[in-house]
Amino acid sequence: MRLQFCRFFRIMIYSVFLCLSGLSCGIHSNEKRTVLQSSFHFTVFNFRALIAKKSKERLVCYAGQNKFLERRHSMESIYEVARFFLSQDPMSHKKLQKLCYYAQAWYLANYDRVLFPSRYEAWIHGPVSPDLYNHYREWGWERIAKNVQPLYFKDSGNIAFLQRVYGVYGSYCADELERIACSEGPWKNARRGCSPLEYSRNPILLDDMRNYYGRRLVKRK
Repeated sequence: MRLQFCRFFRIMIYSVFLCLSGLSCGIHSNEKRTVLQSSFHFTVFNFRALIAKKSKERLVCYAGQNKFLERRHSMESIYEVARFFLSQDPMSHKKLQKLCYYAQAWYLANYDRVLFPSRYEAWIHGPVSPDLYNHYREWGWERIAKNVQPLYFKDSGNIAFLQRVYGVYGSYCADELERIACSEGPWKNARRGCSPLEYSRNPILLDDMRNYYGRRLVKRK
């Protein structure tokens, strides 16, 4: 990150140099405006390029740790999974996060692949998907309205799976689901080395989720 900002600082210096060079030459006001605009767009473009590169590196790093992200064509969207749970009942953002987490965890345990590609991180109050957080953050502590729109799943069989997940966890409140998730291995492993109230963006590894919940599956003879 330090290298990223050093590069951005150099870009800023170069952009200021372009502006001053243009302003110090006897050019007309329209030309001055063009120089300023070009320098501004040059700076913004390069800064966005740096951020995009950093985001891509984080995604590659996360995907490289886990082999479950390879079948992207068969994955559902975390937003559609969330809409399924909201079609059952209105609920808080925190409860929705935990239900989607358990859907991912038990899908991994049962089928050895992810239900959706969105990552989960070990936040203070349990597993959180940043994608889902950004999507529903404006609801704050209020209950999210019940979904009454049709659902669109790539595999309709996943609806039955989600119904089983909701049958197990749907009766718990958000705080109870937080306590359960924070007592389990995947979240605790990701929080290792963090104090109880320490901010963390550590990813909850898919291997940990698959292995932990896989051991709890009832073995059918």
